[in-house]
Amino acid sequence: MKVDHEPIAAEMTGLVARLRDAREKTGRKAMLLSADFATPHRNAVMAYDAANEIGLGIAIARPTGSAPEANPPPAARKAARG
Repeated sequence: MKVDHEPIAAEMTGLVARLRDAREKTGRKAMLLSADFATPHRNAVMAYDAANEIGLGIAIARPTGSAPEANPPPAARKAARG
């Protein structure tokens, strides 16, 4: 996980403080949560919860690259239905 392209510890201790510090330094009111298909769900949830705790808005990016067969993008599901 990274905050402003700077890696943070795997256990994500201090994530709320890092986000708060980044918000104060930049004046941003929102963050972009970006994860790929290999990202553990718990990591995305912890990042979402940390941002929510300090009132930081959250935009969620759609992963790029190969989607697992079990989770095709909506356009592919629509095309498959015909």
